[in-house]
Amino acid sequence: MKKYYAEALGTFALVFYGTGAIIINQAPGGAITHMGIAFTFGPVCGASMNPIRSLSPAVVSGHLEHLWIYLSAPMLPAVLAIGSWKIIKSE
Repeated sequence: MKKYYAEALGTFALVFYGTGAIIINQAPGGAITHMGIAFTFGPVCGASMNPIRSLSPAVVSGHLEHLWIYLSAPMLPAVLAIGSWKIIKSE
């Protein structure tokens, strides 16, 4: 279960940074941010942060028992990250 929380937190951080870069119209340190997220969450969960990267090998190998997590887990942190920026920018 720790793996799913780490994956959600990594996805939130990545989408939060990406959305901020779009809103502020600049993306300083994009590669460093992505690398930091990968190094931080890589040892815990593999740092997929992309559902297709995890979903494709599962489908090919026939291990579909966790299919729901690959499809739903990235959505909630992404929506929360975008919602966080809407709150930040409204002030």
